[in-house]
Amino acid sequence: MTHDSPSAGVLVLHAWWGRTDDVRLFAAALEADGFAVAVPDLFGGRTAGTVDEAERLVGSVDPAAVEAAALAALDALRDRVGPAGRVAVLGFSYGAAVALALTRLRSEVTAAVLYYGTGDPSGAEASRAPVLLHLAADDPYEDPGWVAGFVSALRTAGRTVTERTWPATGHWFAEPSRAAFVPDAAEAAYAVTLAFLREPRTDMTPGGPG
Repeated sequence: MTHDSPSAGVLVLHAWWGRTDDVRLFAAALEADGFAVAVPDLFGGRTAGTVDEAERLVGSVDPAAVEAAALAALDALRDRVGPAGRVAVLGFSYGAAVALALTRLRSEVTAAVLYYGTGDPSGAEASRAPVLLHLAADDPYEDPGWVAGFVSALRTAGRTVTERTWPATGHWFAEPSRAAFVPDAAEAAYAVTLAFLREPRTDMTPGGPG
């Protein structure tokens, strides 16, 4: 389903590989399903192909510059959908942590989707945006104990968290260029994401109904 003037936007934030074709394809799918979409380049055009390269790349970027790039794209997307529109954030792994941070920094964010990534839950009470967390069943990058504490912290802060753990998957299961890609799980997770993004939400102001 497509719309001439989308009233809902999604900011898609890439994994530590950088702004690759995987994230562009995901954004194109969301656009085909009726959303206005922005995919900011958080790494200034740099990409990585291996885990070692990605670790070096993440270690070399300025967190303040990453945040500024994400915020600028979010504000531009908000302008596109207009004052009556809704804007959600969605991140993959590294991008999931950035997405979570944006919910604290911009009160107009109405929802967050985190693919196999968490982040710093401190300050979560600054937002009422609900969170959809897609987890891999076998993920060495996300310790189950940490994830449990992360979810507990968000809920204690008043955030609604929906967890989905996908069987027989590992980290990056939704990225087609990665060896960990699991097409069936990626498709099912996308369907859940789409339904979540389409849920009506009217007031995400901290302390308000939600």
